[in-house]
Amino acid sequence: MNRYFVPALLLLLTGCVEHPDTTAFNIPGIEQAVKSLDIESEEVVVIPKEELPETLKEINPEEVRGTKFGTFIILQSSFNNESGLFVSPYFGSMTSFGGVDGGNGFPGEFKKVESHTFTFKRT
Repeated sequence: MNRYFVPALLLLLTGCVEHPDTTAFNIPGIEQAVKSLDIESEEVVVIPKEELPETLKEINPEEVRGTKFGTFIILQSSFNNESGLFVSPYFGSMTSFGGVDGGNGFPGEFKKVESHTFTFKRT
């Protein structure tokens, strides 16, 4: 067996991210917390962890960033892969979609959870 096969396989496996399981999340509370951030910028804004509402702190995000069009709550990331929640009042009528740029230049796959909240993954 090639000596690079196992390290390459481990690298690929640890870089995979999936849609998060949201069954234990308070989605209405998360939506209200995101709304309270009141992001008005058309440019991506990263919200410092110490400024997050308690409801968002409870889900322990790696990062929260957004624009006036929507907020990404990053729950898992590795290399250029990430997954988490996307909250936006503009996409509420959709059930799933792809191709939205979340600030890192990579399109993603989005699945509706509830109301204005979606899970997403970008690989």
